[in-house]
Amino acid sequence: YYRGLLAATELAHATGLDSKTFESAAARIKDAFRAQLWEPAVSLFRDAPGMQTFSALGNALAMGGGLAGPQERTGIAALVRRDAGTFPDRLRPLVVESCFRAEENELGYHVLAFSRGSSWDCSVLYLLPEYVVGISNGDPGWPNVQLTPRIPGFVDALELTIPIPTGRATVAYKPDIGVSVSLPPDTMAFVRAAMGETIMVKNVISHAKSDLSADIAQRLAQYNWSERVGDRQGVWISAREQMFRVVQGGSVIYQARCATAANGL
Repeated sequence: YYRGLLAATELAHATGLDSKTFESAAARIKDAFRAQLWEPAVSLFRDAPGMQTFSALGNALAMGGGLAGPQERTGIAALVRRDAGTFPDRLRPLVVESCFRAEENELGYHVLAFSRGSSWDCSVLYLLPEYVVGISNGDPGWPNVQLTPRIPGFVDALELTIPIPTGRATVAYKPDIGVSVSLPPDTMAFVRAAMGETIMVKNVISHAKSDLSADIAQRLAQYNWSERVGDRQGVWISAREQMFRVVQGGSVIYQARCATAANGL
């Protein structure tokens, strides 16, 4: 609820509306929360008024919600790191997100590493793009993207490709090279890099959205595509476009530039 009031305050500022009601309510909640639950002797939040238990989950959420000051995060971060493997699968995404919101990026990645895989815990599928490689939509429809990488220093290499409305985006990282981003043509990127961080952005046609037009579907039908491939994955190489495509069920699931040689097919 506190975070919701903060979001309402930001929206009010952005739209020129009066935000005093939201700001006042948020301030009252924060003061009451800290007065009832903050224990200075251990620099942690209690689980409930009058209790002397301090759970990593409650403290992580308070930290991510902005209820703990920057100087108070050290003890909370140590508690979360110690208990990183104990969070229930369904609550772990909230802890990871709280760490990243509090700019405890390496801690967030540490907790995320305890996920059992996307087949069991789908949080990985949205936490990695948004909070690790730091890619998000700049405007509705993704005509541009925001890039704020938070890749921990202990990561040796990383590459992640995600679908976006205009095609797909790939973010790759190596410590000696930095971050490289591949986007569809005409998709702009607004980059917020850390001090000394190198980020290279390029627009490539292989990342553009490619639907099978009626003309292309007719061309494939001439070669008995349905009879030969059916609903399985099939490779289609267009000599005219010099493009390699993997097609399944009438959709292009992968494409990249290729060369068919000067002497023809």
